[in-house]
Order: sequence, then C-alpha cells, then structure tokens
Amino acid sequence: MTEREALYAAVLADPDADAPRLVYADWLEEHAPGESDQARARFIRLEIDAVTADEPRRAAIHADAAKLFNRFAEAWNHELPTWNEWYDSSLVYRRGFPFQLHTNFRKLHYGGGRLFAVAPIQSLAVASRDGRPVWYSSLLEPIAGVLPDLGRIREFEIGPMVRLGGSGEGVRLTFQILTRYPSLANVRVLSFAGCALDDDSVRLFERALREAVFRECLEELDLSDNLIRANGATMLSTLTGMKSLKVLNLTNNPLTPLGARMLRNHFGDRVVM
Repeated sequence: MTEREALYAAVLADPDADAPRLVYADWLEEHAPGESDQARARFIRLEIDAVTADEPRRAAIHADAAKLFNRFAEAWNHELPTWNEWYDSSLVYRRGFPFQLHTNFRKLHYGGGRLFAVAPIQSLAVASRDGRPVWYSSLLEPIAGVLPDLGRIREFEIGPMVRLGGSGEGVRLTFQILTRYPSLANVRVLSFAGCALDDDSVRLFERALREAVFRECLEELDLSDNLIRANGATMLSTLTGMKSLKVLNLTNNPLTPLGARMLRNHFGDRVVM
C-alpha cells in the first residue's frame, strides 16, 4: 500500500472525523503536483471550513468549493474503481469526499460492492426508472451476495416516486429487505417521502420495523408526502422500542384529527404533522 493509499484508508476507517481528511489534503498539496489533486486539496479544506463558518462567510466558501467541484468532479469520481459502471448515478460530496450516492435499484443490486468499499459513502438515495421497486423473491436467500456492504450508511432514502402503496409482494419485500439486511444496522435516518405509502403498506412497514436491524438507533423516519390516513396512523402509534427516534415526519398526509391525536399521544413532540 502506498502512502497515499494508506492516508485514504484512514479516511474510510473514520468517515466522521475531519483530521484524516485534512492530513490527506496536506499530502496532496505536498506530493501531488497535478491540477486536479491540488484542486482536491483546496476543495477538502473549503468544505471542512464551511461546516463551522458563519454567514455570509459560509456562502462564499460554498461558492468557491462549487467552482472547483463543477470543474473537477468528473475526474475525482473516476478515481473510484468501477465508477464508469455507474453511468446513471451521481455522487454528492461533503467535507471533500463522496457522501451520498444517488442511484437506482437495479444498479444497487448488480454494481455496488467495490464502490462502497473504496468511498466513504454514508448516505444512499435509491430510485426506480418506472416507479417500481425491483426486489424479487429469488433475492431473499442469496441477498447477501447481491447487495454491497452498506455498513457506513447512516441515511437511506427510497424515492421519491417509488410506488410503495398497497400490500403487494414487491412492497412487502422492499420493507423486509431494508429492515433486515445486516449491514444496514447503522441507519439513523430513513425516508420514504413521496412514495405513495397508504394504510395497507404502512401495516406491512410497521410489521417489518418490529425486527429492524436499525430499530435501536433510528433517529429520524420521514413518511411525508404520502397517503397515510387514520388506520395507518393507528398502526404507527403502536410502534414500541424505538428509543432513539427523535423525529417522525408525517407532513402532507391526509391524517384525520383522531389519527393525529393518537400519534401525538404516542410520540409527543417527536411527531411532525
């Protein structure tokens, strides 16, 4: 392993820490004369500085970082092995490194492994070309060999516009796989915003949550912009054991006054309606 590879591995090992990122930037400045690498070093520093900067300085920092990103992002992305296979996907950078991957279900199934092993991705947003989740019953047994290791993922967003209404097999499998897949145990934020969840699908979701691998650490559940009514609110108000949950977002759902009252009685100020 080269010195550069070792420093990058330190970033992967502790993706929440700024220090390894700044050390990597130092190395680029001192040892990598290429324009792209020098720009990357400055980009890392700008993005980390922006976290603690006050306005309007933060806006100016973001503007400078955006100029670098717009010019060099494609080159930085292609430093990642297999990125050329993610032609219909995109990366969002934070603190100088890939943070969020926007992709679709099929690419996640068949292209994920090595990318997640070499990029400090902590947020995953998955969509579908035609609005349907492409889970199949044949994936239930061999699923560990199909999906990549998602152990760094803290935020998982499905959709929007992935249709998860009703009680069909695709909906059931979506909830079952996402709540039981072992390497999703560190998820803190889960979003199904705008996915057409209704009372029938909420019933399946509530059942899946009872055995979710992230049950003890989930902090935010976003179910906004859906079709959840009184029965769905009743099911959600029976959720127990979610000790870390700080926010349940149910804005823009057709909740009845009774359903809203049940949710408020159970979750208190943690529910947003």
